[in-house]
Amino acid sequence: MPQLDEDEVMIIDLETTGFFPFKDLIVEIGIVQLDLNSGKRDHIMNELVIESEKRLSQKRNSWIFKNSDLTYEELLEKGISLSEISSKLSDLFRSNKFTGFYSEFDFTFLEARGFKIDKAADIMYLSRKYLNIYYGIDKYPSVEECMKRILKDYSKEPHRAIKDAEIEAKILFEICKDEEIREELFN
Repeated sequence: MPQLDEDEVMIIDLETTGFFPFKDLIVEIGIVQLDLNSGKRDHIMNELVIESEKRLSQKRNSWIFKNSDLTYEELLEKGISLSEISSKLSDLFRSNKFTGFYSEFDFTFLEARGFKIDKAADIMYLSRKYLNIYYGIDKYPSVEECMKRILKDYSKEPHRAIKDAEIEAKILFEICKDEEIREELFN
């Protein structure tokens, strides 16, 4: 994959079995490439991931299986080993800038598995600045708040990695129409 310039950024979203990188598992990875000039979004990765079948069986009652349309059975049937895509992920991380909504969560899981990531500013932090400038709201927003205020979208989306990355890319595109925020993305 060619190196991206400052007109493009990758948005990553993970679905996991919990909040703790060394205890919980990554079960889904979604990556969207965003062209900051046109808003064009390309799906780069949309994978169900099995890190450990044995450990996964202990996580079958995790939040993700109860609060999304992802099922434990679907993951077992369609999931691939993280090691199968680790070199592709490493190449992507090495040659592209990555962000996400509260990306610290996603990056912590990935870094705990040995990945090194070239990071852009977090969409949640940039959204806070945008909402403060345009709406006088000074707090860290949720994705749902950004969908309503920035995208004027009141729909309820299923909690899946590629769909979340797609929504986050739409939010980022809108807030980066403000030049100051766009400049901050890569600084």
